Amino acid sequence: MDGDKMARSAIDSVTGSAWQAVDTLVREVKEKIATGIWPPGYRLPPERDLAADLGVARNTLRRGLKQLEGEGHIERHVGRGSFVAEQRSDRDLSIEALIARAIDASPADIIEIRVLLEPWAASLAAMRASAQDLVTIRECVEKCQQVTDLSAFAYWDAKFHEAIIASTGNRLLECLFAVVTMSRRQAGWKALDHRPEMLALRPGFEEEHRELYNAISERNMSQAANVARTHLRSVRNAIEGTEASSGDR
Repeated sequence: MDGDKMARSAIDSVTGSAWQAVDTLVREVKEKIATGIWPPGYRLPPERDLAADLGVARNTLRRGLKQLEGEGHIERHVGRGSFVAEQRSDRDLSIEALIARAIDASPADIIEIRVLLEPWAASLAAMRASAQDLVTIRECVEKCQQVTDLSAFAYWDAKFHEAIIASTGNRLLECLFAVVTMSRRQAGWKALDHRPEMLALRPGFEEEHRELYNAISERNMSQAANVARTHLRSVRNAIEGTEASSGDR
């Protein structure tokens, strides 16, 4: 196994272990709620104590609490703590409510789900994209290169990724990604897209767009997935860099 593959394998392993720990934590908390150990209105212990009680790192605890809040099992109030919510059946969660909750996702949440979806989608696109799909993807690549301002670049960048998703022919994937796109229009991601620092990163993004289009048009599924993964790593690094820069000011 070469160095690059070993590094990717290590990253995947760490990511898998982290999410396994989150899943275990979520199950334990749900069991406490379901059995009445933690009844509705119960105030959860402070994060430090709860992490120690459950035997997890605090970042794992925060991920788990965020998931539990998203599923409606707990409510979190700044300055007051986390409380067990009145439990609702799954039927009470309308599509509209789920979408409203999803599009308020943070930039970190958005990039995490994109890293999961887009490399796989790129490999499907390499297998399934029609001639017209390839024309559309190429046009988006060219538009990204031609526009001069960040707003226009962000628009065509989003269109590029949407075109790849559409070329898979998977309607459910298209719907899921539409929610991701809506999330990108919210204030958090939009502010990052328009920071002046992003100008210096554009050439690299444009080159990765070209490489991804080439892999898809050449029907190279593994290469398409690898390029998409590399591109999203670049996006994630840019987001982390601009967030850090913003926090220092």
